[in-house]
Amino acid sequence: DIQNRVSTLNADHFKVSTPATQTTSAPLFVFAASMSRFFDDLRLNIDAGPRFGGFCLTDLTAPTPSRTRVLLSCVCNFIALEMEYYQLKANEIEPLAEKGEALALEAKEAEDELRQLEEEAAANQEEAATLASEEQAAKQELSEKTQLFMELTRQVDVLKKGIAAAQPDLKRVKEELVQLQKDISRLNEQIVRSPGRLAAQITELESSVKFYTEQERDKALMRDDYKRRKSIIEDQRHAFTKVEALISELEEVVATNVADLDELNAMEKEREDKAEELVATGQQWSQLTERVTKVQQRNQQAIDKHAMKTAEFQSEIQGLRATLAEINSRVEAQNKKHEKILGVIRMGNIALQEEEDKYLQKTAELSTGVDTLMDTYKAEYERCRIKMAEIDAQFH
Repeated sequence: DIQNRVSTLNADHFKVSTPATQTTSAPLFVFAASMSRFFDDLRLNIDAGPRFGGFCLTDLTAPTPSRTRVLLSCVCNFIALEMEYYQLKANEIEPLAEKGEALALEAKEAEDELRQLEEEAAANQEEAATLASEEQAAKQELSEKTQLFMELTRQVDVLKKGIAAAQPDLKRVKEELVQLQKDISRLNEQIVRSPGRLAAQITELESSVKFYTEQERDKALMRDDYKRRKSIIEDQRHAFTKVEALISELEEVVATNVADLDELNAMEKEREDKAEELVATGQQWSQLTERVTKVQQRNQQAIDKHAMKTAEFQSEIQGLRATLAEINSRVEAQNKKHEKILGVIRMGNIALQEEEDKYLQKTAELSTGVDTLMDTYKAEYERCRIKMAEIDAQFH
């Protein structure tokens, strides 16, 4: 309830509305009037809290602690409620935004599937049109062959009638038969050398050459990828070598520090041994103490140097580890890319094998059709030759 009432208030209550006739000499009165209107609206909208006689100019010129606390408490409560209200609205909007993103992703996937289906439908339509054109061409070729066979049959009948009617027409019939044989040979050559099928075969060969060219290009990409991976492995080997060198240097520093510690222990032992003998000799004792102090200082310097070296080595090792992680990620990315390229090449080989099988099947079908047609024409030619021999035998 309170939040709904507070939501009716906005930042306009804090704005200073300066009339056109007002000068800049009284900004304090204008601010006081605006604050008074804000607190009046706040008191009307929020039916809670202490009652006070509204905001006035005295609260700015001669403020009292109690009224100032009340006024500031009202402002703080209003700001807190406003922030809570906006946070609630943000919490309500966030699931809607996530749901909207999920719906947008689903819509995008649906659009991709629809586009893929449209592409497949277009490809199927093109294939259906190609098959229809091939079927129409086959029907046209069969019709032409049937018409040619009927024409040959009619001509043979005419020749028979002509030979039976008159002997002088025999020579003309023989000449026509020779011409028919030439036409049959020409038609055979046209059928064997059909430009449409030759064009289709040339297109298939061009597509095969293009595919082999793309395969060679993929192989070149694989070679380049192998070279890049080899260089990455060399960089990794150099990095490991550098790490080993740093570790060796660190071991040398540690050995030096250990030697200094051994020397310090020896000096401490020497001081303890000499302490009993030089109790009366204060000068020698002070010299020995000074030497021990120097050794301790040198040892502390060595320890500080060792700590600095250790920190430097650790930072360098961290950098090398980051470099190695980056190299490993690059190697993994290259491996994934290599696997994708191998998958594309395998799919290309499968498609190429299918295209070769289709081409061999079409070639076999074409050869079978040509052989069948040649056998038919040879049988027809043999039948005509036998009939002509019979006719010659009858006339002679």
